[in-house]
Amino acid sequence: MNNQVKVEIDDTLDRSELFGIMDRNLKIIKDNFSVEIIQRGNEITLTGDDAEKAGTVIREMLGIIASGEKNRFSENKLYNDIGGKRSIISGK
Repeated sequence: MNNQVKVEIDDTLDRSELFGIMDRNLKIIKDNFSVEIIQRGNEITLTGDDAEKAGTVIREMLGIIASGEKNRFSENKLYNDIGGKRSIISGK
């Protein structure tokens, strides 16, 4: 079943923090969940079996960036947490 989830990105947030260098963060999400990711304007569209889970991860990342705690996640931590399908905030 192909689910679709849309996530809005606040205009005030730095997209480079979310996407990572050369979109590495999005690639990590795409590689670890069964989703395709399309970004247009202020919206990310996730399509695939794990769209809800991937959307949750992206919303958590946006929350971290909005709180100013962007150093709370790194590419390595993101990869490790998603690889184990844990929440990047709670670690569960």
